[in-house]
Amino acid sequence: IDLQHRSRVSQLQKQLESTQQILSERRLVEKSEQKRREELADSLLVETVSFGARLVEMENYKIERDEMASECKILGRQLASALEQISEVEAERDDALAAVL
Repeated sequence: IDLQHRSRVSQLQKQLESTQQILSERRLVEKSEQKRREELADSLLVETVSFGARLVEMENYKIERDEMASECKILGRQLASALEQISEVEAERDDALAAVL
């Protein structure tokens, strides 16, 4: 009985050591996986912030483009008005020249 008891104790100790080794390896794997998840989360955060910054840049560019388009329309109207005034002055001049001749 004593020999059976010792054999059983030895067997249980080996199982315990094996189980502890497996648990130790699992903890290492879990730590590695957790570190990888944290790295991925950090990377995703950086990409999200970068994307947000690009969206802001694009929105600012759109605002500037719209402002420039508005200014161009105003300048176009002013140019059209100036050309019309020039045409009127030239017509008046041509009429005056015709009257003199």
